[in-house]
Amino acid sequence: MAALAQASPVLQGLYLLDGNGANAAGAGPALTAPGAAVSFVTGLSGQAASFDGSGRSWLRANINSSGNTNPSFSWGAWVKLADPNAWNIFLSNDNGGWDRFTQANGGRWSVSHNGVVRSGTASSDEWTLISQTFDGINQSLYVNGVLAMTVADSPNASQNFIDIGRNANGAYPLRGLMDSVFFFDDTLSAQQMATINAGGAKGSGVLAVAGLGGTVPEPSSLMLVGIAGLLLLRSQAQRGRRLQEASTAS
Repeated sequence: MAALAQASPVLQGLYLLDGNGANAAGAGPALTAPGAAVSFVTGLSGQAASFDGSGRSWLRANINSSGNTNPSFSWGAWVKLADPNAWNIFLSNDNGGWDRFTQANGGRWSVSHNGVVRSGTASSDEWTLISQTFDGINQSLYVNGVLAMTVADSPNASQNFIDIGRNANGAYPLRGLMDSVFFFDDTLSAQQMATINAGGAKGSGVLAVAGLGGTVPEPSSLMLVGIAGLLLLRSQAQRGRRLQEASTAS
């Protein structure tokens, strides 16, 4: 009997932030800017949204990620912080009840669970892929496609939208840049997060995970390519040494 093909996670939105809030995934809402106009500057790939930390401008995805109605969810973005030690919230559906949000706090990448829960991974002023998964029981934080920590999830009611560049209740706005934000109505695996990271800020990995045509080597393939390259270099070096020895002997 032929094996059943595994369904791809449902991509709710992929926002490359190349000067606008268009959804590169096709179907689904474009981002809105409920406050002042958001500035766009040179990003990691193309352009990126720029936030000055004042909270006057932010972007909003009209996508419901509330834990009580959508316990399984994943989101992420490439982030470049102006101050890695400041409290910067950049993805949030929080309504003031310590709901789901992703942030940097106290010099660490961190999440919300009845307060701030800091990972052991230091926040950075370099471009970093920060992504998070939820399944209604646990939430996991990934830094550049690598699992940083897993803590309990709070599947309580929150906003029915997601704010980008600030907490959804208006607190602790981001001072920095964001590029290529994505949302999945599913809990991604560690391998899928690694694939997204390998695909870069152009979104190839996101589309590959969603089964929408993105092409990017799987992380295991990348490792094999690296090993093959090292073996080839060693073989070439050994061959060159043998040729040199033969020439000297003659």
